[in-house]
Amino acid sequence: MLNDGGDITMENALNATNALLLHLKKPNIVDLPRGSVLPSDLPLNAVSDNSKVRHIFDMVVPVELPIALKEQVTQAGKDKRFHDLPAPFGLKASPGMQFDFQLAAVPLPDRPGKYFLLKHISFSEQTVYVSSDSKNIRKALQYMFEKMGGFQTQSFALSPAGAASSDRKTFYDGLSDDKIDEGFDFIEQYGPRSHHCNTQLRWITKQLISEDSPIKDWPERLVKEALRNLMTDGVLALPVHDFPLTLVDVNPSVLFILEKFFPLFRDKALGTHGVPNVGKTPLGRIVAVAMSQGEAGRQDRLDIFDDGPLPEQPMRKLKGFCDIGNTVLTKERWGGAKFQQGQTRYISNDLDLTAEPRPKRNVTTLSRKDFMQILEPVWMQGSSVSDIEAVLKRTCILIMTKHFMYWRPATESEVSVERIDLCTIAKATSIYLRSLYLM
Repeated sequence: MLNDGGDITMENALNATNALLLHLKKPNIVDLPRGSVLPSDLPLNAVSDNSKVRHIFDMVVPVELPIALKEQVTQAGKDKRFHDLPAPFGLKASPGMQFDFQLAAVPLPDRPGKYFLLKHISFSEQTVYVSSDSKNIRKALQYMFEKMGGFQTQSFALSPAGAASSDRKTFYDGLSDDKIDEGFDFIEQYGPRSHHCNTQLRWITKQLISEDSPIKDWPERLVKEALRNLMTDGVLALPVHDFPLTLVDVNPSVLFILEKFFPLFRDKALGTHGVPNVGKTPLGRIVAVAMSQGEAGRQDRLDIFDDGPLPEQPMRKLKGFCDIGNTVLTKERWGGAKFQQGQTRYISNDLDLTAEPRPKRNVTTLSRKDFMQILEPVWMQGSSVSDIEAVLKRTCILIMTKHFMYWRPATESEVSVERIDLCTIAKATSIYLRSLYLM
């Protein structure tokens, strides 16, 4: 049992860490109240110029630690860029050998805003003969270091000896290949891709204790790593390696419309809406292949948000998604995806066909009011007019119904929407694949 009292001595620390192991870890940043150990409580000896040492503790008092400086120290600690730390938090010169570094800034009880700074440098190379008790002393020093509290960048950790390996063996020994696949498939399908409001932690906690969960009793660190990979990974859907259609296969009447859009695609998205089986996906792929910047150095890898749940997307996310000047992450029916800058965005079946006016001869435009009513199901319920207009400002819109194709360039102006009769297109050519209905 670790001692939490305020009378920790070296003997207490040795007893408390007797059954613990000391190991290196990724830099960990903690910010806690002042603890029960003072830096002056550490049993440290002065170092002479010709001393050979493995651990050095450097004390500086007093120091200030404003928020901006704390953030700078935090980032340098996470990246292990200790030479970039400002004085007096960093090192005046390189030790000339591999080392590990951690520090603690402990609030001074009688001086608000002032801190006692303790830096710990640990050399990887063995530079002195060590006694049989040196490892125990090192564990005790780490224990007292952590008990000081305050703001710390920690490069070492204490853990129960044998507990991790024993738990790992018990868990993995009872896990078959099918159970492993079932667990990871479950995480990929249902795992949240966001940390917002502790979404992931809530989900993990519920799954680890649920009797019906495929990942019940899985190591929490394993589930966190899987979710982290899903958040930071690129497209989880399998790519289509062979798509033979190009702009040559598009009906000339449709190409006439696209010609108006292509100059805008440098900084405007393309949103394609329509009923099933009118060729939205093939047309979307053709345009994406023509415009995509794709992976760095490649023109043949692109992503399309096809039949994703647009009405479930908050408007702040949809606005950001339609700003193709940025790289964005999304969640689709098949997982998560990363859309590189310049890719042409989405295809959707969300429409209100009851709002489409009845066909009238020689009418080639659609009023803004009718256009907005047709698109009403696209937006999340309760979306404001200003948010919708922000999306329309960023997005060129194509709408394909059973009768017409409507097109509206990206603009914030209140413009009428042009349309073309699909039946006329289909009858105008004898080559079926060159009609809009690309199957």
